[in-house]
Amino acid sequence: MARQLASVLASSAGAVASVIGPQLLSGPKLIATAIGDGLLIVLLAIGWMLSSDELERFVLSLMPPSVSGDWRDAFADIGARLSAYVQGVVLNGAIVGVVMGASLGLMGVPYALLLGFIAAIFQAIPMVGAVISGPVILIVVLATSGWEKMLLALAIFVVVQ
Repeated sequence: MARQLASVLASSAGAVASVIGPQLLSGPKLIATAIGDGLLIVLLAIGWMLSSDELERFVLSLMPPSVSGDWRDAFADIGARLSAYVQGVVLNGAIVGVVMGASLGLMGVPYALLLGFIAAIFQAIPMVGAVISGPVILIVVLATSGWEKMLLALAIFVVVQ
């Protein structure tokens, strides 16, 4: 009887562990996946920058000479436009991050520099960056500094955005 009870308990515990285990590991897995994806994007961007000249030469070597000049101009135009876009994103993120970090710092909010950095980084995500970073910043301000400073931070965030 005791062995049967132990067997049932062991199989039940195994079933519970097989259901709960993946749920407990999903948080760290999600974080590891996000970090891995970010690292992969950075490595691919570096690889693209380092090999773009060779790629352009290869693609142009496949084209007939009569149109290779047009394609060379197109590659130069694409490079200039992408460079301008990236510069704009970095400048925008820097302005938003500095304004938010300095404003929160002047208000005496803890972690103001980190919150400004979060605002700057999420500015790089088109359309939804502020939607993601705003609630995070406001929740931290509310938790550390109270309603009044959170409402002031919300007003500053709305003006900046």
